[in-house]
Amino acid sequence: MPYPEHPKTVVIQNSFYPGGLSELKVWNHYQKYKDIIVSEIDGNAVTLWIFVDVNQSIVRRKVLNRSFTIVKSNYDSVLTGRTVSISTELRNMSPTIIIDVDPGTGVTELQTKECVRNILDSSVSHLSQIIKKRIISTARGYHIYLYLDKAMNIRAIRNMVIKLLNMDFRDTYLINSKNPKANEINLDLTPISPRGLHQVPYALCRNGLMAMDVTTYLTGFNRRSARIK
Repeated sequence: MPYPEHPKTVVIQNSFYPGGLSELKVWNHYQKYKDIIVSEIDGNAVTLWIFVDVNQSIVRRKVLNRSFTIVKSNYDSVLTGRTVSISTELRNMSPTIIIDVDPGTGVTELQTKECVRNILDSSVSHLSQIIKKRIISTARGYHIYLYLDKAMNIRAIRNMVIKLLNMDFRDTYLINSKNPKANEINLDLTPISPRGLHQVPYALCRNGLMAMDVTTYLTGFNRRSARIK
């Protein structure tokens, strides 16, 4: 990653960064977490959110009309101080279930965390094939990762998860809804669909917050602690 030509230029300004998040801060973050982020991407296809002005981004999903990934050899040339957020896709055969807990604007943080705990206590989380569980913070919600003991077809995973979530939460949360209301939590299964995206852990979300692994301290997690300095 070449040092930013305009390090003080602001790319994001919001309640978490009232003074603005600069290109230099983004650059420093991605330098610090380079090895971890490459490992998290694990050769999967990526999508980048590149901020061309304050709070205005373009999406880059292909290079020369083809999907691409980020590895150590191209990391420094692909990412810049304006490349704020990175998402990645699952392969068609995947060992991972990802449930995106997506709260509406009227849902509190406590309600969102309760939803995460409910899912971790539900049928889908108690499948005998699951060997590890993980919680990653996103811009407003959480991604729940459930790791299987072997890879499965992504469509088969999706169908299984929809069935189990409906069994436990049909009357409690929305499941894969396209039109959630402000006071509702949607259990979004887009990450486990063909070309569906999920936030890369330790990269930045589109509001500039770090996607943090909060598996061991969900209750005490404060979203402001995900700001970068």
